Amino acid sequence: MVMNSSTTFVDAMRRTVRLGHIRDAIGQVLVAFCFATFGSIYLAFASSLKGYLTALAAMAGGIAWIVFAIRGVIKPDDPFNTQIGAYGPPEVIAREVEQEFAGQSFRPRRIYVGRQWLCYAWKKELIACRIDTIVWAYREQARRRNSKGIPLRTSNRMVAWRRDGHGVVLPLRKVRDVQLALEALRRAAPWVFVGYTDALKESWNNDREDLVALSDDARGRGGLEDGGGLSSSIGALLKNPGIHRCREED
Repeated sequence: MVMNSSTTFVDAMRRTVRLGHIRDAIGQVLVAFCFATFGSIYLAFASSLKGYLTALAAMAGGIAWIVFAIRGVIKPDDPFNTQIGAYGPPEVIAREVEQEFAGQSFRPRRIYVGRQWLCYAWKKELIACRIDTIVWAYREQARRRNSKGIPLRTSNRMVAWRRDGHGVVLPLRKVRDVQLALEALRRAAPWVFVGYTDALKESWNNDREDLVALSDDARGRGGLEDGGGLSSSIGALLKNPGIHRCREED
């Protein structure tokens, strides 16, 4: 789905997330309606106080669920403003993002890497992150299994960790999409550690401040590589970078 060219980039991201919330609310309303309907049918055949109370509880729960789902669509929080609240006034940041991606049509489930901003939106998730806050990024392959261990599907995503210790997970359709996003990030921010290694994981978990300092120092020099290539400390962290594989259960 490509947003209309008359729609601004930021508004297109907002619309994507709003449609995601609407789809989710429709699903919740249908389930809640079935729940309330079951309660009304059960009430007609109840013959004891416990049965009456169970039926009334099901009806009340279903109705409350419907109201909650609808209110979430009618009065949603602005997902863009929530994301960029720490960076400055929303209207100022929105102008920056619009200028960054001027002339580009927004597509859901695609990572946009500019000079200063990384943006993404799909389903109910919107990410707007300043590139200078990113320290480490890599491709992650998640294999989803059911509770019996039967493989269901494999998904590819880009994971980016920020200097504050928080990470963002950006699901994409294809391996190639992740690779292109990482290459774009490497060009825009040559000080970012790109690729997964056990050494980087250990450093991030145990010595994050040191890793951030290395990234900051590389930024001051224009990138991780200097005239002689990678330093010994950075080279050790980036030796044979690959992808991170993990398993998830439904």
